[in-house]
Amino acid sequence: MRKYHKFFISLIAAFLVLASPAQAEKSGTARFDRASLIVKDIEQSLGFWRDVMQFELLFEPRRLPPLENEYLGWTKDTVLTFARLQSPDGAGIGLMEIKQPGFPDLELEKYPNAHGSVIFVHVAQDIEALHRRALAAGAVLKPLGLSRSGRSRQMYLRSPSGHVLEIYELLPTEQTQN
Repeated sequence: MRKYHKFFISLIAAFLVLASPAQAEKSGTARFDRASLIVKDIEQSLGFWRDVMQFELLFEPRRLPPLENEYLGWTKDTVLTFARLQSPDGAGIGLMEIKQPGFPDLELEKYPNAHGSVIFVHVAQDIEALHRRALAAGAVLKPLGLSRSGRSRQMYLRSPSGHVLEIYELLPTEQTQN
């Protein structure tokens, strides 16, 4: 029995080491891990990131224990549900559904951009397929077309939480020059 107990603990320790995020390579620096988006409806946002953007769901939505955080505006009554996704090339997105009386809304639905907002820029492969999924989901903010520089095809999407995504794909002549 003790032998199995040691084996099980070793197995858990190995999993935790392998599953933990990579550390920064240089002392005194930080490695970017993910962007976490505050959302009103985690299931709706999951659908967008999974079905339209083709991100893989790493952590199913789970309710986290109550945590007061005055720096983020959360009280002891805040209900936080968290999920994590990853793009095909490894970029991370966290979705944080916040349920709290009086928690303020950004006016992202009215104005897609403002001081303090973020535009998530993605490089596409087969932008036509992504455009079709975005159209079907009603997520297209600016239709697919030539970028201002003329070096890529580009579109803007809006996620269900109101966040703006710029998606571009270099034109074949630009891909060979870079």
